[in-house]
Amino acid sequence: MKRHSNHNNKRYNVSNLLKYNIDIFPEDIYKFLENPKRYNFIEQYDRVKDMIWRNTINLFQDMNSLYIVYNEKNHTRKNHTRKRIFIRKDIRKDTRKNKTRKKLI
Repeated sequence: MKRHSNHNNKRYNVSNLLKYNIDIFPEDIYKFLENPKRYNFIEQYDRVKDMIWRNTINLFQDMNSLYIVYNEKNHTRKNHTRKRIFIRKDIRKDTRKNKTRKKLI
């Protein structure tokens, strides 16, 4: 997954993992054909974790699969520039003590 996260100079994040596992028993195939909406073979995962693949009929084993969904990573650049304040040296020549001395003299 990490290897495929970069493509065409763009970065992608894994958004979802979809596991398609047909785990139907041979005696339930006729029930499945009568009412396929009753069966749900897709499981969705938000993050990577252990997935258990249940046994299935040999005929359907090739259909079991894992789909990895990628989304493009947003590059929001934040301007973390600091504003620099330059103090001119000609203004800061005299210190406070020197200014008061000049006034007294």
